[in-house]
Amino acid sequence: MPIFNAHTTDLQATGPVIDLRLTISTAAAEAMRRGGEKVPAPVDIRALIDTGASRSILKDEIIEKLGLLPVGALRMDTTALTGLPCYEYLLEGSFHGLTFTGVFIGAPLRNQEIQALIGRDILSHFVLTYSGPDNSFSLYC
Repeated sequence: MPIFNAHTTDLQATGPVIDLRLTISTAAAEAMRRGGEKVPAPVDIRALIDTGASRSILKDEIIEKLGLLPVGALRMDTTALTGLPCYEYLLEGSFHGLTFTGVFIGAPLRNQEIQALIGRDILSHFVLTYSGPDNSFSLYC
């Protein structure tokens, strides 16, 4: 059972942030190879684990960098906007031996140092422990 533990100096200020490697899905990569297309290289990003987000979000610039094609569309509600039109993208992610396949919503994460939010859709595959007094958090599956 892989485990990821992180300690920070001020967890309340930074939040539970992870370094995440994202790649296009295996099926998409195989289709690109069959079509003679170049498969984009994985990208390394910073992601905030956000238990307040029902869905995972990926910054638009990362979607462009990977050359992703949408697998779906929806209208998203945020604390500031309602009915924001967005596309969904299938990706594979990994960090410290933990891997997952998930659908990310492409959206602008303006004025943020992070490139993604890991929402409850992906978190539903893991156990998250958040220890404020210890300035630490852990994930395992």
